Amino acid sequence: MSNELRIKELEQKIANIYDYTYAIEAVKIGQPVKVVVLRDGKRVELMVTPAVRK
Repeated sequence: MSNELRIKELEQKIANIYDYTYAIEAVKIGQPVKVVVLRDGKRVELMVTPAVRK
């Protein structure tokens, strides 16, 4: 099973928690961003809007 996460606008492959943290810091709060997830060989595109944790 192959799983992959990419943040489309950054064109950055997320391979570990450090990549994830760096990518999230580069995205602005409230700005929608396209995330591409590869699940079992199928690409799934999602729109995610980062928000401040309450």
